[in-house]
Amino acid sequence: MTDLELDKISCLPDHLIEQILSHLTIKESVRTSVLSSEWRKKWSTLPDLVFDSLCVSTETSLKPSVIESKFLRIIDHVLLLHSGLINKFEVSDPNRDIIINVYSTTDIDRWILHLTGRHIKEFVLDISLQHLNLNYCWLKPPTIFEGFRNLKSLYLNRVTMTQDAFNNMMSGCPLLERLTLTKIDGLTHINIHAPSLKFFEIEDEFESINFDNTFQLATIFVYMKSKSNQGRLHGFSSNLLKFFDHLPRIQSLKIDDGFLKYLAAGIVPAKLPTLFVNLRSICLWINFNDLKQISVVLCLLKSSPNLRDLRVIVPRCAPRFSDIKPLIDLNRQSLNSQFLFVGREKMSKNPYRDFGFGGWFRIGKVLSTLNDFGTPKEPLT
Repeated sequence: MTDLELDKISCLPDHLIEQILSHLTIKESVRTSVLSSEWRKKWSTLPDLVFDSLCVSTETSLKPSVIESKFLRIIDHVLLLHSGLINKFEVSDPNRDIIINVYSTTDIDRWILHLTGRHIKEFVLDISLQHLNLNYCWLKPPTIFEGFRNLKSLYLNRVTMTQDAFNNMMSGCPLLERLTLTKIDGLTHINIHAPSLKFFEIEDEFESINFDNTFQLATIFVYMKSKSNQGRLHGFSSNLLKFFDHLPRIQSLKIDDGFLKYLAAGIVPAKLPTLFVNLRSICLWINFNDLKQISVVLCLLKSSPNLRDLRVIVPRCAPRFSDIKPLIDLNRQSLNSQFLFVGREKMSKNPYRDFGFGGWFRIGKVLSTLNDFGTPKEPLT
């Protein structure tokens, strides 16, 4: 019997070989190159490339970073050696065995750039995304979009999206821990539904902000543009009570005078019904000419029995230092905080370091001092 008769697999017609390869995974297809010289490069002309967890070992003993690194190298290797047309390119992880982290976006960019010259017809990216950073773009998810189920960090800067798209995305990110929103076009109401959220920062114009099921949220930074609607929320007697209703574990709070004005709309109680026992740090931009802003500050301080770090920053157009010097005279019996930072804001990206004047002072009578500015003892309406 001749060698040709023994090596029947090498004599198979091309269309049959292609059909066999189409039923194999990428990993198995590449392994067929050892069958014979005829099969060595057959896999490199496959029109459909599907990369999933079957391409790489996902043993529990391997670190996620090791699994990811192997997975990315396999994709790069296949694209480098592939010589035919590519109709479909898919990276899929339905079982969430492979975690593509934020640093892998450069790899994805490289794949897209490579595939644009290969006349690709279908591109599918279904991965376990944990970090997403978008700048200067238009975000329009499909109607069937169910959110990023594994996303832990989301940063949106100058992104345009609809109110419905934002709401759907928030409800579809159950593991989200960090959220930063800067100058988002298309949003008027900021509705945050994120049970795992721990850090939230926003700098934008908006009409309302509402937290729901955010009992893990610990750090909040809010910078509200002066053009924003600062009236009382429809259906609620107090913006202040509504805002803090779902924030029992807050530890650090930083808000500007624009948002203080928003919180002052409606009734301002002397003290919140639930104390912030975990709140340790507050940084406030205060307009001392606004009586209700002072009332909001008083309410926050009286509701924070364990406060340790209080920082007060006044606008550039504020009175002279001597005019607000009474803030330095504080009564430690009224507030547990040990030090107060008083400073005048300058044009700086870091408000803690660049002031016309400023310094740390050992503090005593903050509550009574603020009352000396004219804040009434009774709740304001």
